[in-house]
Amino acid sequence: MKLKLARRSRGGFTMAEVMIGISLLTGVGVACYSMLLSSSILFAKNVSLNTSNTILRTALDRMYNDVNQAYGMPKLINVDGSAATTESAAGITFDVYLGGPYVVTNPGATGLPASTTQLQMKHYSADTLTAQPLPVTNDVVVLDNGITRPVVNTCTSSTSSNVRTLTVNLKSALGTSVSWNASTTKTAALVHKRAYVLANINNQYGELRLYNNAEAGTNFANPANYVVLTRELSGANGEDMPFSIAPDPLETGTNLLNITMRVESQHFNKSLALKQSKEFNTFLRLDTRLRPRN
Repeated sequence: MKLKLARRSRGGFTMAEVMIGISLLTGVGVACYSMLLSSSILFAKNVSLNTSNTILRTALDRMYNDVNQAYGMPKLINVDGSAATTESAAGITFDVYLGGPYVVTNPGATGLPASTTQLQMKHYSADTLTAQPLPVTNDVVVLDNGITRPVVNTCTSSTSSNVRTLTVNLKSALGTSVSWNASTTKTAALVHKRAYVLANINNQYGELRLYNNAEAGTNFANPANYVVLTRELSGANGEDMPFSIAPDPLETGTNLLNITMRVESQHFNKSLALKQSKEFNTFLRLDTRLRPRN
């Protein structure tokens, strides 16, 4: 009798109790895993958004500074540097204003012949802080409102009585004559041609390129001729032509440069690839208008 009571007093778990415990433990584990996964995704999203915002701000600030110094309205170009014939384009080219006016010396009282490979310009130079800049290689001398654009090869200067004379050697002959008589003052401006191009790389992403020397003859496909500002732009069809020119709605006769870009950070783009269309979207879209200074 005592033996039967001892056996009945032993504790234990039934199969039903074990299954309930395992179910509860599994539920808690799944909940903890879901919270950890959501936290990691939110971290990736926040880092990606912050990175995208930094990339966008850096690229826009650089572009704004250059376009703000443009000598005239930028022109639309294709990826290869040729002139675009569509309303929107992959790139823009423009002249960054460096200095002027310079007074061009009339060597023969009739102007500069088409075969000219060297010309002289003068400007008042009483103070070095206010003096016009000295042309350097690949700068452009603008004559006749841009009709003639000789490219600088080398330049030397001399100063006498607060007047600095610049002797400019050109990379090639003028090609066309620039005529004016001795009673007329011919002035010139100094600019440097640059370009921005959004190149579509294998339909995977967009590459924003800066060409510091974008004069005619520049090979836009040669990596030595450009600097990559960012590889984190969209190159999808319809988003690889971000530049257009439209009239200013507030000022008649004035045009504005429109820029539309979509930025995506590449840090966690693979892990977030299946979630970009929902709450974890890390794209930033830019729509802005810029106006050149001149």
